[in-house]
Amino acid sequence: EDALQRTENAPELQLDHAEAQRAKGLVLLRLGRTRQAIECLERSLALYTHFNEVASIPILLLNCGMAYRAVGNYDASEKSYLKALEVWRKEGELAWQALVLNNLGVLYHNLGEYEKSSLSLQEGLAFARRSRYLQTEAIISIVMGELYAELEEFDGARQSYQQAEEIAQEINDRFLLNYLALAKTALSLMQGELEQAERLIADVHPSIRASQSQYELGLWSLQRGRLALAKGEA
Repeated sequence: EDALQRTENAPELQLDHAEAQRAKGLVLLRLGRTRQAIECLERSLALYTHFNEVASIPILLLNCGMAYRAVGNYDASEKSYLKALEVWRKEGELAWQALVLNNLGVLYHNLGEYEKSSLSLQEGLAFARRSRYLQTEAIISIVMGELYAELEEFDGARQSYQQAEEIAQEINDRFLLNYLALAKTALSLMQGELEQAERLIADVHPSIRASQSQYELGLWSLQRGRLALAKGEA
């Protein structure tokens, strides 16, 4: 807030104001105050566009796309993602293309457009590998696994999760490893493998408790509830 107040009415600090608006928008988005986040991000985008800050514009489009998806404005989300992708294609930015293609894959998955989701994710995965952006490669592999699981292509899901797990272990990403354990729990439940699901959810619990992440604890509780329901304990 201090940065916003200092820069709002200073012409020479308008780009600083744009970045402050973006930072505030991202914080609001993480807090779930999505409509306020959209207002900040759109103001930031308008300023960057006015000053023709070509490096920042596609990043803001990506951020806006995330916020639009969070409120269910899927058309606006897709348009923002595609505009960002167009810029990064022209610039040959492989890592950024991988990120936005992952987001498009998630969006299309949510909309039930599975073929478009798969194509976006496959292209994004190829770019992530070419750019050696390992974390994005792991994330896209997880998203692909979730798509395979929903389509009941369980072998493809397991393979994608295995690829993601190898990368997450290599880069020592605790969040991704915890998320993968829960994704594999969900897969086991879908296949009726209750003992495997119980082992997975028990093994990951100490790591999730240590993370002190309410998000991860929420995901763990969700899978624990589904396991209880499958066992007739609910």
